Amino acid sequence: MKGLRGCTHDVGRHRQGRHRHGRPADKPQVDVEAGGTRRRQLRACSIRVPVALLIAATLGAATTAAARVEPSSANLVRSAEQPVAATAVAAPGAERASAQDSAEDAARERVVARLLDERAEQQRRATRLAARPTTTQLATAAARARAIATSRLVVADKDPKSSARVMMAQSHGWGRTEFVCLEKMWTRESQWEATAHNPSSGAHGIPQALPGSKMASAGKDWRTNPATQIRWGLSYVKSRYRTPCGAWAFWQSHHWY
Repeated sequence: MKGLRGCTHDVGRHRQGRHRHGRPADKPQVDVEAGGTRRRQLRACSIRVPVALLIAATLGAATTAAARVEPSSANLVRSAEQPVAATAVAAPGAERASAQDSAEDAARERVVARLLDERAEQQRRATRLAARPTTTQLATAAARARAIATSRLVVADKDPKSSARVMMAQSHGWGRTEFVCLEKMWTRESQWEATAHNPSSGAHGIPQALPGSKMASAGKDWRTNPATQIRWGLSYVKSRYRTPCGAWAFWQSHHWY
């Protein structure tokens, strides 16, 4: 720029010399060589000045454009940061809302489960009450049991062998083979007579219990009731010989059991 200031000063002075008071200046009294050198300097200045001005103008325009671009870039950065910040602020709120919804759902599920449990308990209570026999039903069942017992007594009185067959199957699970052994043994002992009594030994009843009072454990009517005597005789056979056929095998060897 120092060279440019010199050129500007020389050009100005040259113009001042030519156009002072609106008429051409007097020609300087210089030699031809000095005049040629001066013209070359002026020509060089005339080239450098426009170039320098063009460079300065270009730099100024670039600086202005940069100044315009920088705020725009900053605005873009701020615009990009705002959604991120909004998302960061909104995320905790969304998490809290989700947690609250989950808590409410869990509370509703607990209420529904409790209601279902209460309903199931009510149904169970209703089922138990329906299954519980009423007073009338109990009375009916008792009357039926008495009727069955009476019928068994009648059957035992009329046909003690048939009564024994039923009782041994129901109480001990013995079948026809065991009944055959029992029938043979008690026929030898008493002919299936409830009042059969051995005066010499004191044996009594269908199974010929010795003494007869042992059958009192099966019932107070042990002296005359065939069903009571049969029930006691079956329990005695099982406890001593396990089965009627086992008792019959012993009886055949000893004629007593």
